[in-house]
Amino acid sequence: MIEPQGRVAFSASAYCYHEGAILLVQHKVHGWVPPGGEVEANETPRQAIMRELHEELGWQVDKDYQFGLANNASCGPSEILDYDEHQAGPKGLHCNFSFLVCATTRTIRSCDEFIGYGWFTPSTVVPHLRYNVDVHMARVFGLMAVKS
Repeated sequence: MIEPQGRVAFSASAYCYHEGAILLVQHKVHGWVPPGGEVEANETPRQAIMRELHEELGWQVDKDYQFGLANNASCGPSEILDYDEHQAGPKGLHCNFSFLVCATTRTIRSCDEFIGYGWFTPSTVVPHLRYNVDVHMARVFGLMAVKS
């Protein structure tokens, strides 16, 4: 467990899986990360990731969407993929909920929060990963391999 040093914030990220690849965005500050962001006041992590997917990617997520296996038998087994805590520089301690999202498209709308994006497979080398992104990606690919 990480002891909080100042501010504590909750965040949500989405590991979007589509036809053997995971979407990462190249954030202006944080490098290659999954789409996501901070949970706002009076918002659950689930509501936050739905909002972030719309704001960052242009995807409209229905409020009744079931993340993971409940949405698509070829996708992962649970709604929340993982929970982790990490220091996010001056933003303090981030308590992050990672969701598994079975994407139905690879089409996204770019936004001003990132400078690029890519769909990465297990054989792709992704530079400068932070915040356990490589661990989470390996877990998603492992889950998908078991499902196929």
